[in-house]
Amino acid sequence: MIENALMDGVFAEPPAFDMVHQPPAPYRLTLEERDAAPVSVGQAELRAKIRALELIMKSPDFDLAGLGLERLDGEDPMMLTHRFTRGIYVREFKMKAGSIIVSKLHAQEHICIISAGKAVVTTESGTQVIEAPCTFVSPAGSKRVLLIVEDMVWSTVHRSDETEVERLESELIIPEPDDYLALPVVKEVPCLG
Repeated sequence: MIENALMDGVFAEPPAFDMVHQPPAPYRLTLEERDAAPVSVGQAELRAKIRALELIMKSPDFDLAGLGLERLDGEDPMMLTHRFTRGIYVREFKMKAGSIIVSKLHAQEHICIISAGKAVVTTESGTQVIEAPCTFVSPAGSKRVLLIVEDMVWSTVHRSDETEVERLESELIIPEPDDYLALPVVKEVPCLG
């Protein structure tokens, strides 16, 4: 199965967590602030695995067709719709069952609304099955691997007055160049408590 080919060994038995009830976090983060924040050894390991999976999936040598997959164009209007109103920007993603998607690294807190479908979602905090209907606050610094189980519609709601998509990307997304993705995660500070 597709998910076994990519996920076995990469996310074998990650801890479960509750994405809907995460503790409050800073509204906005830079890459430096995110990397400087203490994380548990387990979180650092999952963060490194997510980076490694993204690098593998971006590699031109990675045989997607051999796994029955195809590269997605994130700006395909059938997959991504942009909506604007004063002070609010909404991105609506339509994802097909069987897709594996590594999200971008989010710079600021935002609302996520799952209006259709089901996915297994892994972050550095663990893994959870998310199923529509579901709404939650996504903290700044979030990055996810989504294994889409049922066709899904996932919308993100952002505070912004910007209406040009390229500028919005630079405002809402923390860039992660390939050479950054290849770096080891060095900040492994056991959480107290």
